[in-house]
Amino acid sequence: MDGGRIQLDPPLTDVAWSDAFAGRSLETFFIFLRDGSPRVLRPIHAASLLLGWGPKSQPGTVVVDAAARYELQPLVVHSTSWRVVDDRLILTYVAVVEPPARPSPHLVEQPVFRTELARGAALAAPTQIAVNAARSVLGAPYVWGAAGPDAFDCSGLTSWAWAQAGVVIPHSAAAQYAVLPHVPLSDVQPGDVIYYGNFGPHVALYVGGGMIIHARHPGIGGQVQEDSMYGYDTPYGAVRPG
Repeated sequence: MDGGRIQLDPPLTDVAWSDAFAGRSLETFFIFLRDGSPRVLRPIHAASLLLGWGPKSQPGTVVVDAAARYELQPLVVHSTSWRVVDDRLILTYVAVVEPPARPSPHLVEQPVFRTELARGAALAAPTQIAVNAARSVLGAPYVWGAAGPDAFDCSGLTSWAWAQAGVVIPHSAAAQYAVLPHVPLSDVQPGDVIYYGNFGPHVALYVGGGMIIHARHPGIGGQVQEDSMYGYDTPYGAVRPG
C-alpha cells in the first residue's frame, strides 16, 4: 500500500498491438501468505478467473473489482504475462491480497510450489501447474492406492498433480480414460495422461519434450520418476484433463 492506495501496474490497454485482437480477457490469481508460505486462491469451478475488459478499462482496476466480489482486500496488482489463444489476447494478473478472514464457498485455497514462484510459473496455465506438481514429488515411493502427497500409485499421481491446478479427476486409470476427452498420441501436450498396457494398466503424466512422469511400480526402482514416453513402454492412448 502507498498512502492507503492500492498499487497498480500501468494499464496495458495503450499497447498498440492489443487492438489487433478480436477480444481480450484477464486471467487473475489471488495470492497471499499463510504462516510464511505462499498460497493461491482459485475459483472452485475453474483454474483461473477469466474476466472480460473493454478497450478503455484499466486491467488493474478490473482485478480490484473482482477481488471485492470475493470479499478480498488487494494490496498489489501486478501484470505477469500475456499469451494469445484462438485470436484472443489473455493477460495474466496476480493480486496479492490480505489473508481471507474466512473460507469462501467459491474459492479453493492451494499451496504454491516454491519452484513455481522461482520460475514465475505459479501463475501459469493449469497444465503447467500440474506438470510442476508432478516434478515436485520426483522420488516419492509407489504405494498401491496412494494419492499423495508423500506416496502415489500411477493414477494417484495424475489425479493429485491435476488437483494442484484446481482440476478434479478420478483416482482410477479406467475412470480417467472413461470420463476425459481422448486425444491422439500425435497431438499430446503437457498435462495429458498417457496410457500403457503391456505391463498391466498404467498411466503417466506427459510433461513435454517426449517425456513422462509416473509412479512406475511397487518396490525398488518404482518411485515417481521421469522417463521417455516411448522408452518406458508402448503407449496406446491419451486423455486431456482440464
